[in-house]
Formats: sequence, C-alpha cells, structure tokens
Amino acid sequence: MSRALKYAFVYLLLGSLWIILSDILVFSDNQSHGAKFIWELSKGLLYVLISAVLVYILLRRSNDALKKEKREIERRESLLNTIVNNANEEFLLFNRNGELLHNKQQYVKLAPGGRFPDYLRGLTEDPSILEELEKLAERSLTQDIELEREVVIPANNHIYRFLFIPISEHKEQLIIVQDETAQRHQIKMQKQNELILDLVLSTRDIGLREWSLSMDQVRYNENALKIMGAATYDEIPQHREWMTRIHPDDQAEVSASYNRLLQGETDSHESQYRILTLHNTYKWIVEYAVISERGDNEEPEHLIGVFIDFDRYKKHEETVHAQKQKLQQVAFANSHKIRGPLARMLGLIQLCEEQRDRGVQSEDEIDEILQKLKISALELDTVLKENAEIIG
Repeated sequence: MSRALKYAFVYLLLGSLWIILSDILVFSDNQSHGAKFIWELSKGLLYVLISAVLVYILLRRSNDALKKEKREIERRESLLNTIVNNANEEFLLFNRNGELLHNKQQYVKLAPGGRFPDYLRGLTEDPSILEELEKLAERSLTQDIELEREVVIPANNHIYRFLFIPISEHKEQLIIVQDETAQRHQIKMQKQNELILDLVLSTRDIGLREWSLSMDQVRYNENALKIMGAATYDEIPQHREWMTRIHPDDQAEVSASYNRLLQGETDSHESQYRILTLHNTYKWIVEYAVISERGDNEEPEHLIGVFIDFDRYKKHEETVHAQKQKLQQVAFANSHKIRGPLARMLGLIQLCEEQRDRGVQSEDEIDEILQKLKISALELDTVLKENAEIIG
C-alpha cells in the first residue's frame, strides 16, 4: 500500500467516524427526524469519501512530483560528480545537433560550432571506429543514458576512453575523452614489476626485510626464516639483535653503510657480510636496502630491503681462489723447480752424445754422467710429487 493511499484511508476512517458520531449525538433526542438523520449521515459520509479520493489524488501527484524531483536531483548530483571526478581530464560539450558548445581538450583543435564527427576524424580515419562512436553519441542522447567505450586507435596505438553523458533538461551532451595510453602502460609496467618481484622473492635464497623505524619493528618473509634458520617469525632477530649477529670484522662497515642511508647521504645500502644464524654458524649474505618512506621533516620512517644467501657462492669463490693459488704454485714449480733438473738432464745427455761421437768416453765418465742423471731424475720426481699433492 502506497503512502498516499494510507493517508487517504486514515482520513476516510477518521472523517467517517466523526460524521457518524456527531450525527448520532445531534439526533439522539429527536426520534421524529429519522429520515433527516439518514440524509445528513449519508451526505456527510459522501463528502468524506469524495474528499478522501481528492486527498489521495493530490497526495499521489505530490508524491510522484517529489519522486521525479528527487530523481532529477540525483541525476544532477551524479552528473556533477562525474564532471568533478573528470575535472582534470579532457571534455567537450555538444548540443543535441552535435555542435560544439565548449572545448577543454588538447587532442584535436575544434572551434565552437564544430561538429562531433569532425572532432572524431581528427583522431582517426578508421570508418568502423567513427561509425561506432557516432552511434554511441546518438544513442546516449535519444535514450537519455550514460554510455562508455574504450577505443584503440591503430594509427598511433593510443587508447582513448569516451564517456557520453546526456544533459536532457538542456538538450546537450557532455563527452569526456581521456587518453589512457600512459596510464595503461604504467599499469602494465607495474604488473610486470610485481610479477618480477614475486618471482624474485619466491626464490628461496632471497629474503625480504621491512624495517619500520618509527615503531622499531622488522618484518620478514618466509624465505628469511629459512636463511636465518628460524622456525617461527618470533625467533628471527629484530634490527638491534641483527646488528649484533654480524661478524665483528664486518660490523663497522655495515653500520657505516646503514648510517649513510639513514642520514640521506646515499640512496641505498649495499653490503656483503657474515651473520650468525640461529644454528650458531656464520653465513655470508649480500644485502640491498632503500628508504621507502620519509616523514614531513625528511626523517626516514620505513626501510625495505632484500638479502641474498650468498654462503655457497662465497664458499665456491673461496674454493676457486684456493685452486687458483694451487695452480699458481704448480706454475711456479713448472717454471723453476722442474726446468732446472730437466735442463741438467738434457745437458748430460748431450755431453754423452758428444763424447760417444769422439770415441773418448770412459767407463768412469759414463758412471759419473749416469749418477748426475739419477740425481736430476730424483729431483724431478720429487717436484712432480709435490705438484700432485698441491693439485690434490
């Protein structure tokens, strides 16, 4: 039951009761006026009924007018919100005939009085796009509805968003045009960066470290727990304890790097150091950090960084360095310790050949040469064994 009908029914009920009760009181002492009583009662009730119908009609019309006015206010409010929300965007105002009334855009220069199709042809020559947008503008006006369409211009690969807003009381149309190319590119790059970050942080050797300086609290990701050997987030150290776990030989350098970042002398913190894990063993890590948020006075409030488990790479580097030193020792032995005995052996062999050719070689001389060859051979054998031990 509508509100107007309720009010009319209440009026009818109260009015009827009033007529009945008042007539009963007036004619209660006079029994000879029965016909007049019925006439007066019927006339009163008829009046109440007719007036109740009129009250219902008036209330119904008033209610419909209020609803219509409310819808119009809501429509204008929606239109105003749309204009305010797009105040920094490009928009055009056309009348119902498609003639430009106001221009606040930069893509295509169109003088007042110019038509919407002329504006569109300044954006693209694609007939399918032109036809689609013209039909949307016409449909928005004739059906009095807001329409929106996103269009990609193949010529320059730009993305435009068209919003058609009819202003029925003025028989005009507001068309908002926004070039979303840069915004879409930014969103695409942001998604790619998020995917890259997720991919990086999903690697088990990379831990995330967020330090809220204002609250002096550090938050880690799950990889950080594995790197530090922690079973729960409560076990992993906060910043102060973290700094005490850095190897004494590395603490000064890491602390100085952090201070330069916090004081704004550098844009980032980068360091490579050893840290004592919860397994009570030192592990090499590489850390990168930046200030992600500063206060009004440029004081750092939030730091975010990543640290990489560099231990096995560092040990591999140390192994390669040790092997390099061994190779250097072998190279030194080859160039000095091996060359000497080998040169003596070659010289003795050449001496034997010369004496043989002259036929002056005696047994004593042969024995002496053989003895020297033996000594050189043993010396060479010793050097080769040493090289084999170095190479391992």
